[in-house]
Amino acid sequence: MKQLENSIWITMADIRQGGGCAWGLRAWFKHYGLSFNDFIQNGGIDSETVLITGDALAIRIVEFAKQRVQKR
Repeated sequence: MKQLENSIWITMADIRQGGGCAWGLRAWFKHYGLSFNDFIQNGGIDSETVLITGDALAIRIVEFAKQRVQKR
């Protein structure tokens, strides 16, 4: 999985901070046709891929990740 230009790499830490949990993560990936195994192997997922889902929790998680990146 390759990170797109001008996007943010979403990690498990971002998902947890945004209110997501490992328990529901597998189901979320399956629901949107994304590979949970790729997410684990690559240590994250591109924010653009997450945003395309339109999922409210996903959008919130991307916002938390943006804040993390801006603090650097």
